[in-house]
Amino acid sequence: MVIGLKLSSLIHYLAEIVIYAGLVIVSGGADLTIWLLFGFVVSNLVFAAAETHRWYRQKFENYPKNRLAIIPFLY
Repeated sequence: MVIGLKLSSLIHYLAEIVIYAGLVIVSGGADLTIWLLFGFVVSNLVFAAAETHRWYRQKFENYPKNRLAIIPFLY
């Protein structure tokens, strides 16, 4: 997890997405409500991560340029 902290601004958002993915898996993937909840959580957290990451870059001059918003090596 320490490596993730160096590569991602909001790694705890990714952890929350993984938790909700676990709910989808545990439910068997057959419940539409769980899928809708998962979609909402992912879209909400990805949007919030992008905006927060943008704010960090504007606010802090020495913020690492190679750090991504939520998913290390991807986004």
